[in-house]
Amino acid sequence: MPCFSKKWWTEPNFSHAFWLSVISVFFTAIAAIGGIVSYVYTGSSLMLCFGLENFVDFFSSVIVLWRFYLPSGKADDARLAVLQQREKRASLAISMILGLLGIGVVISAAHDFTLGREDDKNLDILLIVSFVSILVFGVLTGIKFHYAW
Repeated sequence: MPCFSKKWWTEPNFSHAFWLSVISVFFTAIAAIGGIVSYVYTGSSLMLCFGLENFVDFFSSVIVLWRFYLPSGKADDARLAVLQQREKRASLAISMILGLLGIGVVISAAHDFTLGREDDKNLDILLIVSFVSILVFGVLTGIKFHYAW
């Protein structure tokens, strides 16, 4: 994995961006599964929404990886045409996933509204998950912005 040299920060290239995306997919999958498991144990709709939102991020990230996947690392005109087709499909798939997330959040919010205020018993786990998420995804976001700059 090329991310262990200083060049991943000073001279990022396609390979570095690809591995950053793979790392991002890994952490997003952990957050998604953790959110759903936390919901099962705590019944907290906030954890359900956290898990569902991270599943959406996971699937979107996988679609982006698929969109930009170049086995050889080089693109000729034929391969660029294939990538253009993938971009259209990827955009459609991400839009559909975001629509499903919206529907899920609306249903969860309506259910919670009918139940009333949630107990503060799950506040510790919510704060821990929030803090860890800010750290992990904040670092990944900073690196992604650096690559895009």
